[in-house]
This record gives sequence, C-alpha cells and structure tokens, in this order.
Amino acid sequence: MRLNRKMKSLVFFGALLMLGPSASAQNETDVARFISTDFGGTARFNGMGGAMGALGGDASTLMYNPAGMGVYRSSEFSISPTFVPMSSSTSFYGSDTRQGDFNVNLNNFGYIRATELKDKGQWKMVQFGLSYIPLKNLNTNHTIQGRHRDGSLSQEIASDAMGLDPNNFESNDPFFIFPAYQTYLIDPDTNTTAFDYISAIPVGTLIEQKTVLNRRGRIGETVFAASCNYNDKLYLGAALGYNKVVYDEFMDYQELVVDTGVTDLKGFTMVQDVEVRGSGIDLKVGAIYKVTDMLRLGASYTSPTWNYMTTSWNTSITTGFNDGSSYTQSAAAIGANDYYMTAPSRLMGSIALVLGKHALLDIDYEFVDYSGAKLRSFEPNPIDFSAANSEIQNSLVSVGNIRTGLEIRHQGWSLRGGYAVYPDPYRPESKTNDASKNIISAGLGFKKEQVSIDMAIKNTSYGSDYFAYASDGMQAAQVDERQTAIIMTFGLRF
Repeated sequence: MRLNRKMKSLVFFGALLMLGPSASAQNETDVARFISTDFGGTARFNGMGGAMGALGGDASTLMYNPAGMGVYRSSEFSISPTFVPMSSSTSFYGSDTRQGDFNVNLNNFGYIRATELKDKGQWKMVQFGLSYIPLKNLNTNHTIQGRHRDGSLSQEIASDAMGLDPNNFESNDPFFIFPAYQTYLIDPDTNTTAFDYISAIPVGTLIEQKTVLNRRGRIGETVFAASCNYNDKLYLGAALGYNKVVYDEFMDYQELVVDTGVTDLKGFTMVQDVEVRGSGIDLKVGAIYKVTDMLRLGASYTSPTWNYMTTSWNTSITTGFNDGSSYTQSAAAIGANDYYMTAPSRLMGSIALVLGKHALLDIDYEFVDYSGAKLRSFEPNPIDFSAANSEIQNSLVSVGNIRTGLEIRHQGWSLRGGYAVYPDPYRPESKTNDASKNIISAGLGFKKEQVSIDMAIKNTSYGSDYFAYASDGMQAAQVDERQTAIIMTFGLRF
C-alpha cells in the first residue's frame, strides 16, 4: 500500500525530515542539501576555481553566465570524465570514525555551434550551445557512533504515541509507532488508564548509538543556450536550464543497551530506505562587456529553479531481548510524497583582467538568499508546508559566494589555479558546526591547433551537523567531508 501523509516532527529521520510540515531543525538541512550547489564542468573551468564569469570561452560558463558563449568564434565539442576519491570523519560524544569512498562521473558534456553573421553590421557572431554540468555530488558514506545517556529514539516514539489508540497505530503512524509497538520497543504504561506509553529503554540509560549512512546521488543540469557578439565589445546570452535530482539514502540505525541491568531489551535496529527524484527548470540571462582590451565586466541572473519532487521511503524495526527472543516488523505502508520545491535565484557580478596572450584573472561574486527557498503542496495530495517554510526562513540566510581564478599561458601550455568560498547558509544560532565550503583547485592544459587536453584537481572540504532524530537533549554529530575530484577534458574545435 502507498501512503501520502503528514509526518510527525519527533520521528523524522535524515532526508525524511524535509517531507512534512515539521519544525524540526533537520527540515531546512535537507532542503539545503538540494538547493545549495558549488560548481562542476570542464577541467579548465574547475582549475580556475569556477571563476570565468567575465571571460567566457568555455562550455561550463553556460551554467553561470551564458554570455560567455558569445566569445566563441568557432564551434566546439568537449567531454569531461572525472574521478572522485572521498573521505569523511565524524565525531559523536567523543568517538571518532573515518571512512573513504571512490566514484567515477561525467563532469561535463558540451557542444557549441558558432556562426558568423555576414552583412549584419556590428553584429559579428551568434552561438547556440548545449551543455551538461553536475552541480553537486551527493555520494557520501558515514558511520556515526558514540555512548551517551541523553535519550533513546524509543523514548521519542513513546512520547509521540501518547493519546493514540493502539488499534489505530497502523493508520496513524505506520512507519515508526506501529513497528515499534509490534516489536515491544514501546509498551502501554500500566500505571495509567489513559493511552500512555513507555519505552523499553528507561530514561537515563547508557546506550551505544550507531548510525550507518550510505548516500548516493547527484544534482545536474542540462543547459540550452544562445548568445551573440556585438562589435567584439558586448556579448549577450540567454539559457534554459533543465535540473535533475537523483538521491538514494540507506540508513541502519542501532541502539545497544550498555546498562544491561535496567531493562530486558538488549538493543534494537531500525532500517530505512529513502528515494528522492526531482526535476526542474530555470532561466538565465547574462552579459559581458569589454571595457578595454585588458578589462572585462560580466553580470548574470539565474531565476528561481522550479522543481517537482517525488519521495518514497520505508522502514523496519528489529528488537532483541536477553531471553533470546527477537521481533521484526516492517512499516505498514510505503511512504510517498509529491511536492514542489523552489530554489532561490542567483545574481552574479564578475571582473576579469586579460594580459594579452599571457595571463587571465577573474573574480566572481554570487549572491544567493537561501531563506527564499519554498516548499509547496502538490494539489492532489495536499500537505501543509507553512511550518517548514517558516523554519527555512528563520534558519537559512543570504550569502555571497566568491570564486577566483588565474590562468598563465606559454607556447600552447596553460597553468591554472583557483580558490572558492561558499559561506555557511545557516544562522549561527541554528547549528553547531561550521557548514561553509572551501574549494582549492589547480590545473594544466595543452592546446595545439583544434585539439585541447586539460586536467584539473579540485579539493572540496566542508562540515555539517547530523542528528539521527530530533531530540533537544542529544548532541549533534560533527561531520567533516573532503572530496578530491580529478577531471580530464578532451576538446575539439572546428
């Protein structure tokens, strides 16, 4: 059976926290996962730190300033495979863990067609282009483990069940309360006559909590663009972007009772699968103006991205007791939600210096107001997102992303370097760990006649908070991640 329903805030897990109208702190965290991006694209673009907003001449610029396509005087085809070693470390109640992973992706596919305009006066060229660019790699593996007395998930479920008839658990909450009750993780409180419930793990019990997270996914955009060149001074461009979100999360959550004398329960496991799919569109416009042969200015605007999202999930709980008995119960339904998510618009300004054929320098400043993100109900299955949108507005802020890049050329060879800073999108009072993102990159390229080969290394590091479930008393796990992308681009101009 499939179920579309409102989820209760205290039993939201991981990515599910964004699906319903809760005021949980994780709600805005998972929205931010899908609306915050950095940059992908060709090896040249990555080697320069994603800073080419006033330069152009690369298939990746279609994503950020489509006017950058206007500097093309010949057509081009490029493809960019990438190899991404990843590592992560977590700290939770004094216990540290480390993990690594590796994946291979397509970092860019681009085709640009340049056509000379004859007998059109000062209008020199027009260009049409297609480019696929990954905006974010969502692949991560985490193991978060630690001992504490600050509460159990079972206590949160028992609290959430208060006042509910056990005969209605299957319909009221088939994902958490129902399987918890069926596996004796929660029981009726025999000291009361009302519908009160107690956890099999008493308050204050020392537990070993472990969360194993395996996440796979990506956010990518295919861009269709057109541009023009006026008198080799002014370059104009516009583009339509088609955004695609693919995200899968598997979570194995475990609690082991360390204070063995206080309960007959040895421990329990909760397994959860989440699948998120989304697609959306946005519009981009931009301009580049050559003030002098040395100085160029650029500006671009990306509209809000209007996404249609679908999410499905299921859960199961297994308990084990000291007498050797164990119980397993899957959720009484497969969860499903359809909804709209609007990512905020982006405004970018750029300045570049062109030192003849010897060097290029570009600085981009991008303004994004993350608090402007919105969730909206899909009419056939209405959900009240007012609380979630209020939490997004109160917890997220506007930021200014800065990207800088330098390229030095000599006899067909190019040496590149870049640095980008993406500030923390959360208000300081709404989180524990710094979620800012720092990107350092370097690259090397060689071009002879119509053929070019480029390579870049991009190192991305960032941190985040993680809560296995919403609880005021439990500490946040500190998660630090590092991705080192190795990008190759093969290009052909004709």
